[in-house]
Amino acid sequence: MRAEDYAGRALEDLPEEDHTYRAAIYPALGDTYRRNGRWEKARACYLQVLNLIHEPAFRVRSVHVFGALADLELQQGRMRASAAFWRKALAS
Repeated sequence: MRAEDYAGRALEDLPEEDHTYRAAIYPALGDTYRRNGRWEKARACYLQVLNLIHEPAFRVRSVHVFGALADLELQQGRMRASAAFWRKALAS
């Protein structure tokens, strides 16, 4: 079984209200997808983290997520979108 399979299973088994673990799993899964060039799946995972804004560690996680989204945009040649995500990371 691969890491993404484990993460997917963990997300299925976690209660919907368990934001703490979801906020840890989504960025890790997004990083896995990003490293393997699966841009849209990575983006979807990162955006899930941004939906968990009320999670206590959100500020720390949001900097990572905005940076990762900036990298995704950069890898696809979308410089302005990348810069916008970097600005959000710096503002977090």
